[in-house]
Amino acid sequence: MNKQSILVSIHQSVNNINWKTPKQKEKALALCSCIFNLYTMRGYKFTDYLSLSSNYFNTVLPSKRDYVIKKQLEDNGIFEVDGSYNVVKGIAKGYRFSKECFGQTTVSSSINSFTYSTTATISYLFPHSKGLFLNAFYEGILGRLTFEDGIDDLIYELSEISLTNLILNENIPDQYIYILNGNRKERYSKEYAIELAKHTGNDLILFKDKCYIDEPGSFIEHKSRQLKITYCQNVFNIKNKIFYCSRNDTNNRLDYNLTGLKKELFEKLRFDGEKLIELDIANAQFAIAAHLNAAIDDNFLDHAQTGKLYGYIENELKLSAGSGKQLMFRIAFDKVKSITEYENIRSLFPKFMNWVDNYKNRHGYKMFSNLLQKKEAEIMIDGLLYFLIEKGYEVFTIHDALRVKQSQADEINGLVVEYFNSIGFKCLVRRK
Repeated sequence: MNKQSILVSIHQSVNNINWKTPKQKEKALALCSCIFNLYTMRGYKFTDYLSLSSNYFNTVLPSKRDYVIKKQLEDNGIFEVDGSYNVVKGIAKGYRFSKECFGQTTVSSSINSFTYSTTATISYLFPHSKGLFLNAFYEGILGRLTFEDGIDDLIYELSEISLTNLILNENIPDQYIYILNGNRKERYSKEYAIELAKHTGNDLILFKDKCYIDEPGSFIEHKSRQLKITYCQNVFNIKNKIFYCSRNDTNNRLDYNLTGLKKELFEKLRFDGEKLIELDIANAQFAIAAHLNAAIDDNFLDHAQTGKLYGYIENELKLSAGSGKQLMFRIAFDKVKSITEYENIRSLFPKFMNWVDNYKNRHGYKMFSNLLQKKEAEIMIDGLLYFLIEKGYEVFTIHDALRVKQSQADEINGLVVEYFNSIGFKCLVRRK
């Protein structure tokens, strides 16, 4: 049986369609690559429907004459469409790849189901990316990435999960949770979600930072398989020079092969044979908040700018190590909050909380995180990245961090600090 990449199999299914012009086929392949990347970057199950609005398709196929391409993909069984469309609730149609697209592809728990070719049979670069210069820059350097031996063993290790990795039912600490339904998140109180799970004979499961309703054994089996598929595909794409790169329309962040790569896999990744070192900003989102608004609390400004914000919160509120970040993200970026948690943070940072509340009330609760992420993109991509490129350095931005050659880590660290000082951005840059 021919064992191959899932993305390659999807592309072969597209190639089998009788397209009117080669350009139509090229755009169809581009669309399939974009949607596939949503699955791999966000860790969705391939059986889930992704809610994709007409605006999403317009970013990939901007011309009205290209609408026939999506219709062709539906009519030929590449896309399956669900009945989730609801104007009142603002829910777009759901799309997924038909299982027939996978043809002879074996999707099992064995990593050996995936093979790597030495030459790329498909190389789709940079769908609907903004900025031709960045396209050329990343096209030039992504192809020089390689993986060290042992990557398959590491993938197997990272994708194996057990009951000890799950938190079930009443043991889940949050009072309000989101349950993933495809790429849509539905919000419930923990008590209601547990009752909903029990009604279907399942459990409420917290894995990492996401909640699911499922039977634990079934969840472990399917999640482990999904992780293997995702990690193998990420590695396959880099080895076979199948790259993607685009600016996210919501927050202007750069999404490409390395932003979706699990941190542990970087240990086996090499650029021109060198290990990549991470330089990141401590408590980055809140350092950016301090940069945007100097009129908030002095203690917030001080601790955010020196990288000590989470530790300060944990010390003041007597929280366990590591919980300060989770608390701040819930309070600043979520909609439903524990009153106790909310008041605890307000007692520490009343001016900051007034700013957050007022901004959310005016623009919607999701928009405060978008505000900070847009500023992050402005600093890290439109500013720092171009600054380093002009000085002859080749670096990989990953949201609020950089990956740089080990031999250049110290000098680039100094240049990052220099650039941040030049724009008045006070923060702690860490080498990890």
